[in-house]
Amino acid sequence: MRKRRLSVILLLFAIMLVSYGCTEAFQYSIGCADIKTNEDYTFFIVSDPHYISKDSYDNGKAFMDFLNLGDGKMLNHTDELFDSLIGDVASEKPDFLLITGDLTCNGAKQDHIELTERLKLIKDMGTCVFVVPGNHDVQNPYSREFIGDETTDVETITSAEFMSLYAP
Repeated sequence: MRKRRLSVILLLFAIMLVSYGCTEAFQYSIGCADIKTNEDYTFFIVSDPHYISKDSYDNGKAFMDFLNLGDGKMLNHTDELFDSLIGDVASEKPDFLLITGDLTCNGAKQDHIELTERLKLIKDMGTCVFVVPGNHDVQNPYSREFIGDETTDVETITSAEFMSLYAP
């Protein structure tokens, strides 16, 4: 439902920009960018990265069971996938990166902290970063780490903490 609502909002925003831009010069400042009519902008869009900290698992039985019961997520390669994204941003230099939830695997606070550190690298390259939380990201009751044979509950984040972590 959130993704549909986000899609409708983005579509309405795009229609507003196009229709307003057709009648007169338009400039709008949003976060880290100034949007103007008659300018070209590039976007990278990433959906459902499900980032998980390598500190959250050790490739033991608990993690392998979790991974094998999943739906094909490449959780044990999220660092490599984000390294590749950072490399692509460095070479392509998009104006905007939009990441639609689920940002993290299961909303663990450590996952969010590490992800925001990686997103800061992208922001420091001059790309505006916008994120949208998904159902895995905030107050997830299934926030876990997977060490050896054990699956253990870990700290998740609230909506306010999400805003505090990602606002910069």
